[in-house]
Amino acid sequence: MKTLFLTLITLLLGFQLQAQITGLWEVTQVQVGDQTPTPTAKWFDLKENGQMLSGNGGIINQRGSWQIKNAQLTFYDLNGQADPAGAFMVKTEEDQMTLEREEEGMSVKVSLQRIENIPMASWDHLLGAWRIKEIWAGDENITADKDPEKKFSMFIQWDNVFKTYNDLQGRPRHFGLWQIHGHRAELRLQSFDGTTTNELWRIVDMDQSRMVLESMDESEVTKLVFGR
Repeated sequence: MKTLFLTLITLLLGFQLQAQITGLWEVTQVQVGDQTPTPTAKWFDLKENGQMLSGNGGIINQRGSWQIKNAQLTFYDLNGQADPAGAFMVKTEEDQMTLEREEEGMSVKVSLQRIENIPMASWDHLLGAWRIKEIWAGDENITADKDPEKKFSMFIQWDNVFKTYNDLQGRPRHFGLWQIHGHRAELRLQSFDGTTTNELWRIVDMDQSRMVLESMDESEVTKLVFGR
């Protein structure tokens, strides 16, 4: 009878914890050792039926399932394979959740907050057409010298291809791949022609109507301001 009672209590606590962590969560901080490589707009949707979706902003990059047992949370991929790094120890408090485990000899702590909507990331605003508004070299606005008629434009596609027209290198049309850093607001433009140095830009500001890029390379042009 005592064993049965303990089993029932264990099951009850397990169901209670499962109910506490079901829902939509945003990662607010990741701490690995003494580093904090917190990803951009990272979220998890832990569904009641045990299914799991995860992504960064509007991009879903992980599908699978989840299971909690003895306050340990394990993620599984679509093939049913468990996360090779192992399970997380789970702690919850109101709308906060902490996941902890050890990876390659280092402690990992993931802090999450319950949310109602999937968080937006910079690349969620990135897609579509942009036209140059301002070109800067340090504190000097050089738009009148570089592109007085403001012909430079860019089109960002969902398939990670970008197209530029009348760019600052004098090319009437140019193509390449764009990539957003998963942990920092950085945009990399990789040319298709194989002869142009790849460009790396810091995203200073971005919304549906304005994009400000700051060069991370040694270049005369240090900042670009685009509009729709």
